[in-house]
Amino acid sequence: RHRPPHNLDAWGCYQRGLWQVYRYQRADVLEALPLFERAIDLDPNFGSAYAGKSFCHFVNVFLDYTADRELELDRAHRAAMRSVALDERDPFAHWTLGRALLLMREHDEAIAKFETAIDLSPSFAQAHFGLGWAFAYSHRPDEALSEIDKAYRLSPRDPLLFGIATSRAVALMILERYAEAVQWARIALRQPNSHFRIHAVLAAALGHVGRIDEGKHVVD
Repeated sequence: RHRPPHNLDAWGCYQRGLWQVYRYQRADVLEALPLFERAIDLDPNFGSAYAGKSFCHFVNVFLDYTADRELELDRAHRAAMRSVALDERDPFAHWTLGRALLLMREHDEAIAKFETAIDLSPSFAQAHFGLGWAFAYSHRPDEALSEIDKAYRLSPRDPLLFGIATSRAVALMILERYAEAVQWARIALRQPNSHFRIHAVLAAALGHVGRIDEGKHVVD
């Protein structure tokens, strides 16, 4: 039911942009952003392209790829808001807005956006992942695990599988199930596109189970 863009060239730019940004590397994000901007130039009413642009700015903040976090986070929020305004039926738009709100520490608002994305598309695995992540940030670990498990079942080869597994590790740590958290952090690191912050989660989990030397190695 998603409203397609009127310009297929814009759609092509959007798809290529997604492929780049899902890689989560600085150089790939730099390549993805102009692709989404090109899609917007070709079709200014293409809401999903604004969501993709928001996703790029989000990654720049989340992984410290920017010297100005506040400006980049504002760009992520504004682009996501524009995406929702253009197509409020697009679950990806609500998902990107939820992620921006999460970094802004607006946890309740983020949860509401992820829930909207799920209402629009119950099989959208990344929305369940986002909701689980928001629940973990809100210290609601049991609810987090429930949503993360749904995401894993819906999309076992998801491009954000590293994030799904990492969120599960964080929720398990909140529940003081540290040995399981170690296992899931290692699963996250084995996924394509995994990033350096996952090592921090693994190091913390190893510390909690007393495996200090392993934890120091992971930190290094």
